[in-house]
Amino acid sequence: MDNTRITLIVLAATLAAPAAGAADTSPAPAATTLVRVKPSQKPLRSAVNLCGHALFYIWPAEGGIPNPADLPPAHTGERFEIQAGPRHTFDGRGYYKTTIPTDSGHGFYWVSDRCFDPD
Repeated sequence: MDNTRITLIVLAATLAAPAAGAADTSPAPAATTLVRVKPSQKPLRSAVNLCGHALFYIWPAEGGIPNPADLPPAHTGERFEIQAGPRHTFDGRGYYKTTIPTDSGHGFYWVSDRCFDPD
């Protein structure tokens, strides 16, 4: 290689490299605030009673089957909010957990899927 060519390569490399101590003039990225959004609770469904008289049930935490509650039955057309379900017993019957708290304050009443049609 001749000296002129080597000089041009060195000159090009020097011009392409940033000068020592030169400040970067590009704008810094703006600070962003990270907002953490809690996942919302699952929206409640509602169910309409399709039977003339539909019983309410209490499903004990330790029990495998729901027991009829001492609550007057629901009448045709009554609508209830449903938290969960259907939950099935060993014999295949399904029940929906309502938002109606039990009289004892432990848990919520359940209704049979035979009489309630959830939306």
